[in-house]
Amino acid sequence: LSPGPRLAARGTSRVQGVSCAALQNRRTQTSAVFMGGVVACDVMGSPSVVAAEGIDMEAHHTRPPTLMESPLHEASEKQALGEGISASTLAHLKAKEAQKTLTAFLRQALKGRPITLLIVGDNENDGEATHVRATLRVESDFSRMAFEPHEEETSCPTFWCPFASVIDIYQISADGAGAFPPSILSTLFSHEFDMVLRVDFAFADGSERAIYFLEQSCSSRDELLQCAKILCSRAVRQEECISI
Repeated sequence: LSPGPRLAARGTSRVQGVSCAALQNRRTQTSAVFMGGVVACDVMGSPSVVAAEGIDMEAHHTRPPTLMESPLHEASEKQALGEGISASTLAHLKAKEAQKTLTAFLRQALKGRPITLLIVGDNENDGEATHVRATLRVESDFSRMAFEPHEEETSCPTFWCPFASVIDIYQISADGAGAFPPSILSTLFSHEFDMVLRVDFAFADGSERAIYFLEQSCSSRDELLQCAKILCSRAVRQEECISI
């Protein structure tokens, strides 16, 4: 499965310059190719950028959408170009910034990022969602993420979501409140509408599931969206190489 068209339109689908054979060889090394570098786990499980790779950095519009689309950001780019900074230099600086964001995200996500799971009943349109304190953790091979309730939340299971199976990720500011059921919306405070996310992914049998959760802030929301695009793209590319 590849990311859905909406997720691909947000920048998930181009990872170039790395052969299928190279990716297959790296599958056993707990390393991953990202954004002009290799993000690798050291002995402590902390990722670091260790080498440059020939990946098309400009293909990834990876700065958070709120920055990429803001008039202030566009104005600063025009000013920089007017002051003699080339477009290629700006693209390189953006890629380096995105690489730093990804490294920081993985360093935290390998240990676990605090989130709040929103658990709905069998009928999403009835009742109210239950808020469950949880952790979002990325596996050490970067293949999937786990939504793990805290130990005291015994009634809620752990949800596993392979990055290659992600169909789309929704947020209210981009997709509207209609992307979320009333049982979710009715439990949110006004400031939480900007932090709620919905991840749709598919099982091997073709059935789909949605996971709803709250990020800690708008900046952490943007960071997750930005990095999830790269991780989904990498996972899909690896599956395509394995199937050859």
